[in-house]
Amino acid sequence: SHQVAVAIGYHMRQGRHVVNSYKSLFDTVFYRNELKAAVQAFRSKLQVNITFTHPAMTLEDMHAATSVIYERARLLSPVSEKFQETTTWRWGACAKANLAVGAFQHLLDPDGARFFVGLGLMYYDGLGVARDFKKARELFEHGTERGDAIASTNLGLMYQNGQGVTQDFHKAIELYELGIKRGDSFAFNRLGFLYEAGKGVVQDFRRAKELYEMGIDKGNEAARYSLGRLYQHGLGVARDFQKARELFELAHTSGDPEAPFGLGSMYQLGQGVTKDFLAAKTMYVTGIQRGSVYAPAALGSLYHDGLGVARDFKKARELYEFGTDRGDPAASTNLGLLYQYGKGVTQDFHKAVELYELGIKRGDSFAFNRLGLLYEAGKGVVQDFRRAKELYEMGIDKGNEAARYSLGRLYQHGLGVARDFQKARELFELAMEGGDSSALVGLGSMYQYGQGVAQDFHRAKELYEMGIDKDNAEAPTALGNMYYHGLGVALDFQKARELFELSLERGLPGAATGLGLLYENGHGVAQDFHKAKELYEKGINLGDNLAPELLGRMYRDGVGVYEHWDKAKELYEMGIERGSAEAATSLGYLYQQMAHVFKTSAKYSPVEREDYQGIALRKAKEVYELAISRGSTSALRYLALLYKTDLKSDKLACQWMAKAKSAGDGQAAGKLADWHC
Repeated sequence: SHQVAVAIGYHMRQGRHVVNSYKSLFDTVFYRNELKAAVQAFRSKLQVNITFTHPAMTLEDMHAATSVIYERARLLSPVSEKFQETTTWRWGACAKANLAVGAFQHLLDPDGARFFVGLGLMYYDGLGVARDFKKARELFEHGTERGDAIASTNLGLMYQNGQGVTQDFHKAIELYELGIKRGDSFAFNRLGFLYEAGKGVVQDFRRAKELYEMGIDKGNEAARYSLGRLYQHGLGVARDFQKARELFELAHTSGDPEAPFGLGSMYQLGQGVTKDFLAAKTMYVTGIQRGSVYAPAALGSLYHDGLGVARDFKKARELYEFGTDRGDPAASTNLGLLYQYGKGVTQDFHKAVELYELGIKRGDSFAFNRLGLLYEAGKGVVQDFRRAKELYEMGIDKGNEAARYSLGRLYQHGLGVARDFQKARELFELAMEGGDSSALVGLGSMYQYGQGVAQDFHRAKELYEMGIDKDNAEAPTALGNMYYHGLGVALDFQKARELFELSLERGLPGAATGLGLLYENGHGVAQDFHKAKELYEKGINLGDNLAPELLGRMYRDGVGVYEHWDKAKELYEMGIERGSAEAATSLGYLYQQMAHVFKTSAKYSPVEREDYQGIALRKAKEVYELAISRGSTSALRYLALLYKTDLKSDKLACQWMAKAKSAGDGQAAGKLADWHC
């Protein structure tokens, strides 16, 4: 027969991530040899009839699916240049029970605008063909040239996201406006988002609201979801969870893919509804099944934090990768966090940097802060406080309050900027007003240490407790340290332990290190060096900066482990790589001890002893200076002692000890008196 009939019983949205993809369907139905024989035998008479039996397939879905099957056949055809002339393609819908009498009422026009739009979507999503943004762009351009409204909107999206083209928000706006003029209801929602985000235009929530409402009037459910988002977050309107929920539910009922994500987020956060992680999970799963861009990362966050499900970093990684693949800016940032801390993946700072940069490119405001933190710490990049500051400022411009807190911390500690407690306090207070919980910890630390304010342990405690109530991970450890040292509260190691455990439960790497200190010193628990070692190792695996130094000290001194200076050195170097000033100080002290051993060792000749001692002392000086550059006050005192005892320079010893005193080192004044400086 010159006719080939195919019945397809699944939905196109399943195509990319299940076995029954359009590629596997095509390869099952059309073999290269059979296709070649059919084309050669029937030439201008070959007719392919496609019947779609899945009830959820829309006409647009069916047309796009037929387009991609046609494209795969054309690419494999031995007469691809004449394929359009030699074959006729028809498609239609039919219930499975009536396949025998199915009608093929639609003729595929491979030169029509609709064909280019449908096939462009398949290349854009990678359904049945390899994902190819450049090819998708070319097809949307052909459709736009032929006057198709959807083509211009889809092309605008590619310019908005920088997919297959250089990112250009102004071009995206121009194309969305063309889509609106031509009658595409989706274009209202796309243009509204740019006004909401302030991309290519001055941020204008009121204009965004108008465009969403116009889109709703044109029957666009995505616009209904977007309007709900404005009410959910109080953007240009009074915050109204009830109104947001109503809009999300209406969009959800109409099949919008993002509406389940909106509803799920309300259940997760308890906004206008009782907090319900299981309901949130159900909604996110529905969103994923419908093709939501944002639902995979949202479900991944539940697995990351163990909310309503067992904590599972591997599952979170898979979902973040899925979300990144779908173009979600937050998903790439969240995936970067996993690589930064080695959760569910091998720790890889370079990969984290790459993912944060992708998040920035896609418009995620949190990515600026995350990348800034890596530049601040020198992880995966050369340490650069100036670049960190730039990134934090860019994040603030994008509305990210965590970046405001991070910038405040630079001013608090004088990292790449002149130390300015007033500026730091202002930034912390603004970030607090914006809802950032870490800013409570930052401001609390200023009251704890009397930085730019009168020292006030009671106020510090209040701020840390507020941070704890907001589920901040750092706040319990900050308050725990007050109980550990008896600052403004009665000394209470048991309370400190409980607070450190709470921080560890919330995912703070440093909490494991704090607990390790309790076990090492027997404070509030029975002294247990083995347990301390386990906790320090856990802190290291979670990415904590201080844990390598503390475990290194155990190996240096042979506490709970065999004395092993090479292992201690390796751990100190790891801590230095992570940005720890304490690790640099300890490595300097270890080199100083090595110098003393070389000086008296019978293993070496007098010349070798002198050479090795000189090398060790130079190394000690270098790493003390590194520790000082990172803000260590104890390194100032140790460097002074190095000049006094080993480098034989009383003048420099006095100068460095005076600096240690000015920096607040408690032992420096006594040494200056002893040395008659």
